[in-house]
Amino acid sequence: MHRGIMKNKAFTLSEVLITLGVIGVVAAMTLPTVINKVERNILKQQFKKVLSVYSQNILKTTYDLGGSMNCYYGQDENGQISSTTGIDYSGCKTFYEHFAKNLKVIKKCEGNALVDGCLPVYSEYRSESGCSGYSEQAFNVTNTVYVLADGTLLMPYANQTLAAAAVDINGKKGPNKPGYDLFNFSIMKTHKNSYIINAPSINGCLPYLEGRLTYDEMFK
Repeated sequence: MHRGIMKNKAFTLSEVLITLGVIGVVAAMTLPTVINKVERNILKQQFKKVLSVYSQNILKTTYDLGGSMNCYYGQDENGQISSTTGIDYSGCKTFYEHFAKNLKVIKKCEGNALVDGCLPVYSEYRSESGCSGYSEQAFNVTNTVYVLADGTLLMPYANQTLAAAAVDINGKKGPNKPGYDLFNFSIMKTHKNSYIINAPSINGCLPYLEGRLTYDEMFK
């Protein structure tokens, strides 16, 4: 009876090295994309957490100020800015002082915030006409900056003169880019006379960088 001879088969060293090389190339090509997606998702979740905390703090601040405050854009029943409920900036400085206090201020810079250590250097600033409250000069030299216990930086627009502010969701930690970890928000008074954070204004007067996080990406 004829019996076949079974031969052992194995990979040669060169085949193993080639395979490992291919795996390494694929990993090198895909790993940055994976890391970018993970980091982007972390920033999205951080923003949502900050938005939730700030939204709750609006309620606390409103209570502290006797149920109303003079720092808002009026909003109609369709969510649009409207003259129906008016626009009032006369109490913005008082509002921001209470708002920041409720979030526990670690440090406050009233001008020269970059030199005094309250701010990082951002990748880009508003340079077009209009929105001068977010220019490099405004951020670094003019605006009041609150360093808060939750790790965020609160920067009221144009030194607390409007119902809008920038917030850095992770302080001096990078990437320090508008639309990535630096966002805008505004205060709205609804047609039902309640005060809310206007989340769709997250890019606001900040530079619109390519790849920035948008409201639609975060919430829709």
